[in-house]
Amino acid sequence: MTIEALLLMIPACFAINMIPGPNNVLAIRNGLQHGYWASMVGVLGRFLPFVFYALLTVFGLGIIIANSVWAFTTIKIIGAFYLIYIGIMSIKNGMDLGDLNLVQQKKTDYFKLFRQEAMVGFANPKIVLIFTALLPQFISSTENFNVQFFWLTIMFCILEMLATSIYVITTSRFAEKFKSRKGQTFLSRIIGSFLVGFGLLMLNAKQ
Repeated sequence: MTIEALLLMIPACFAINMIPGPNNVLAIRNGLQHGYWASMVGVLGRFLPFVFYALLTVFGLGIIIANSVWAFTTIKIIGAFYLIYIGIMSIKNGMDLGDLNLVQQKKTDYFKLFRQEAMVGFANPKIVLIFTALLPQFISSTENFNVQFFWLTIMFCILEMLATSIYVITTSRFAEKFKSRKGQTFLSRIIGSFLVGFGLLMLNAKQ
């Protein structure tokens, strides 16, 4: 991988990481309800599908999935309905922010946050395209493909963590405005609506 390719890859991938998507909205919700570090533990869950699709690409199976109408559609439908489900639950049950200064002391189900992020990531067809179509563009044909792809995947994960941290930290600064029960209900409905909206958009996504 050349320096020129790396200088193109970092801003291009970071721009993609910063695009508001279902995982980022989920991380914002988790950050507001459980705190920054709990949200970041959840974010680690999305690295499972990253590694999974990266391995498929290395073994040549990723491009098959990306070009298979059946596989792409199956992933899309599962992901869409899961997002809609999470969104409806957020709208229905709301979020209990409680005392924002004590949010870290609440008992948090870290595995649940991790699992939710992983499932949304696995069922997001755009992640398949990132690892099968985008990242290989930055690989030099004169160097070992697997080694280059390994480091590209690592860098993509770091950029993803950075972008998500920006989202969670930025939104947490406005959390004080939603301390009231009415404010928390409003916020949970907004976030839930976004998740449902992303699910509906995913259903309409083209291969």
